[in-house]
Amino acid sequence: MLYIHTLQKKLHDNFIEQKRNDPISGDKLQENDQIVICATCKSAFLIDSWLYIGQQHCGQSNTLKEIPFQKSLVISNNQVKLIQNKKQITYKKEKKGVSPRKIMFGLFSILISTVVSCFVIVYLNNIALGFLSIPILFCLMMWIGTGIAREYDR
Repeated sequence: MLYIHTLQKKLHDNFIEQKRNDPISGDKLQENDQIVICATCKSAFLIDSWLYIGQQHCGQSNTLKEIPFQKSLVISNNQVKLIQNKKQITYKKEKKGVSPRKIMFGLFSILISTVVSCFVIVYLNNIALGFLSIPILFCLMMWIGTGIAREYDR
C-alpha cells in the first residue's frame, strides 16, 4: 500500500534533522516535501523518485504508514541512556567484578606451576646446575600459568 507523507517541521523535526537525501535524485529531503518510506529498508524517497522506479524497492511495493523515529543510544562509564521521542531513559550498568571461580582457578594454576617448577629445580640441583634454578623457576611458573589460563579462557 502506498502511504505518502508531507514533511512538516512540527511533526517530523526528528526526521528532518537527520538530513537524509533521496537515493535516486540525491536531493536533500526538506520541509513540505512529499515522501514515501520503503517498508523493508526504511529508505526515504521523494514521491517523484518513487514513481520513477516503478513504486518498488527491495523487491516489494509497500511503504510505511508512519515516518519512523530515530532512537539514540548514549553509553557512558556506568550508564546507558536511550533517547527516544526526546525523552531520556537511563539504565545503570551492573558493575562486574572477578568471579570467585576465576580467583580459585588462578590460585590453582599458580599452585600447579610451582609444584612442577620445584620438581625441575630438584632435578637441576642433582645435575649440578643449581645456579640456574631461580630464573628457570620463574620462567616455568609463568609459562605453565599462562598456558593453563589460556586453556581456561577458551
